[in-house]
Amino acid sequence: MPHDLEPDVLRLELVELGDAFRAYQQRTGPDLVLLAHLHERKARAFALWADVSGDGSLRHEAKRAEKAAQTTREMHANRGGQAAGDTVSGDGPVVERLLTRQQAVHARTVLDYVAAHARRPEAEVRLAVLMLTLRAARAGTGNITGQDLTGWLPGNAERVLQHLVADGWLRLPGTVAEVMASRSEDPTAITVPTLLPERPRPFGFGKTTRARISG
Repeated sequence: MPHDLEPDVLRLELVELGDAFRAYQQRTGPDLVLLAHLHERKARAFALWADVSGDGSLRHEAKRAEKAAQTTREMHANRGGQAAGDTVSGDGPVVERLLTRQQAVHARTVLDYVAAHARRPEAEVRLAVLMLTLRAARAGTGNITGQDLTGWLPGNAERVLQHLVADGWLRLPGTVAEVMASRSEDPTAITVPTLLPERPRPFGFGKTTRARISG
């Protein structure tokens, strides 16, 4: 969009952008390429809006959207195992070291916890225990949506969640079906009893770190 656009054109772009984000939230699974595009589009729109209105807060929102787009692109690259540069042997991707020594210690602690508490051997169950542990690491509770679960466990989410509840590792405020139907605007609050504050803490992190540990 050019900088000399008419206000009505910008207003229409903002309305369409809002509709696009709401449509994305209704998807049954994540599409990080699409989400990065939406964040980039939002950054451009808010930067132009800031130019038109002179509102500094809109400029701040534009920068936030730019950062969100960059983070989403990096997440997509990590999921796809894309090369981080030259390869050692020429036929495989380089694994970029993203963790500090202390972060690696925390990661090992979490993996040890998963190995001890995933009561079923299936890989899907272990993955669910890992992801839900990260969501609840701070205080034993956390929020999830159906989109989270189907993104982690396409085709198996409902069955795995039922196993975790039946095993007593996970508590839900309602039914598994209700969790699967929950959306980002109304997530489900889960409880992992072994991570509640009154229990011995298995981790040395979570009280002072930011809530989105899984990030």
